[in-house]
Amino acid sequence: MTVQAVGNCIKKFEENGVIKAYSLVIDEIKLGLPYIVFVIVYMETANHDSFVHSMCSRQRCGIQLGSS
Repeated sequence: MTVQAVGNCIKKFEENGVIKAYSLVIDEIKLGLPYIVFVIVYMETANHDSFVHSMCSRQRCGIQLGSS
C-alpha cells in the first residue's frame, strides 16, 4: 500500500469509530524524569516521627500519614 492509501484507511477508520483513540506510553526513566512510588509501611509503634524524619531527609518528601 502507498503512504496515501494507508492514510486514507486510517482516516476512514477514525471517521467510522474503528479507531477510537491514540495513546502514548512514555518511559520516564529513559527521559531522566523522576518517578513516584507508593509504599505502605506497617509499624509496631504509633511514634512515626523518626521514620518521617528519616524519609524527609532524602531528596523529596511527600509522606502522607493515615490509618487503615
